[in-house]
Amino acid sequence: MPTEELTPQQKAARTKARIRMFIIILTVLVVDLVAASINAFITSLSRFISPYLLTAIGMIIVVILFYPALEFLNRMTNWVLEATIGFTSNIVDRKRAVNLIFVFFLVLLYIAFFAVWFQKFLPTELWSVLFKAKPK
Repeated sequence: MPTEELTPQQKAARTKARIRMFIIILTVLVVDLVAASINAFITSLSRFISPYLLTAIGMIIVVILFYPALEFLNRMTNWVLEATIGFTSNIVDRKRAVNLIFVFFLVLLYIAFFAVWFQKFLPTELWSVLFKAKPK
């Protein structure tokens, strides 16, 4: 069964949908990373401020973070779409460029999550494992 060739409009629609999905994933991860960092900071203040007040402050901060994140998604999608089309049209095809950009940001977020959760810098940890040096 032969496959149908997609029109340029269909290809653009698929690329835009892929970019939107990637940006949603990255935004959720970034907001969660920031919320986890704020959570760690707020719980460290529990010795000085009432836990009741800190809980309310934490909830307000989470709402403040997530509400603008939705608007950010639309702006970022359009910006990334324009940037990838303009920058990568001469270098590689759009699909590959979008995937490379997504993987790059995903690796950066992985390093950031590792640092927040385990208080270790992943490149240093990998270096010590690869060269059997003791991490500091």
